[in-house]
Amino acid sequence: MTYYTTARNQAKTQNSGRDRLFLAGYLTLMSALSLFVTVDAASAFPTQDIQVSIIKAKAHSRFDPRIPFRKTHRADFYSRVVVQGKFLGNTQVKSNTDRPTFNQTFIHKVSRHSKFAGIGIDLYDSDSGSADDQADISPGRFGARLNLMYELNTGKIYHQDRQGSVSGPKTFIGRAGQTITMRGDGKNAAELTFRINRKL
Repeated sequence: MTYYTTARNQAKTQNSGRDRLFLAGYLTLMSALSLFVTVDAASAFPTQDIQVSIIKAKAHSRFDPRIPFRKTHRADFYSRVVVQGKFLGNTQVKSNTDRPTFNQTFIHKVSRHSKFAGIGIDLYDSDSGSADDQADISPGRFGARLNLMYELNTGKIYHQDRQGSVSGPKTFIGRAGQTITMRGDGKNAAELTFRINRKL
């Protein structure tokens, strides 16, 4: 009886050892396959980062009424960024200044095979208790929003009448990496300085 029990325990120990070896080998194989799939997927769908940096703004109109003995009539600007139809976020609100500095960058991934990227930039004056006033930062008669087209293969940046219109009228305003300033000429006129770049 003792011999039988000992033999059975030895068999269990051997089986347990084989199970552990099998499990370790299986996990190693699955890890290798997972890495292969990840690398293969990344190579099959390569992406690039579009970087939109909002640098500063300047008011060319009075956005808030002047109140006697108070200095709260200056704008409370913030900017918002949309790339390829996706809202990326707002900058911080810079309170009571007509010349705010933001220095905030927004990043959006697109396919490396993309030829164009539509970019929309808005500038607003934050108003508590009422709707925010939109500043006009787009020259011409096409509205207050700054609609841009970024040509990825050449780095050229165009101002256009509406976002995403590849074939519509457009005006060359600069290249990737350059600091660009655009000024509106309508009601609530202001200017915005920004930079657009990409990272492979």
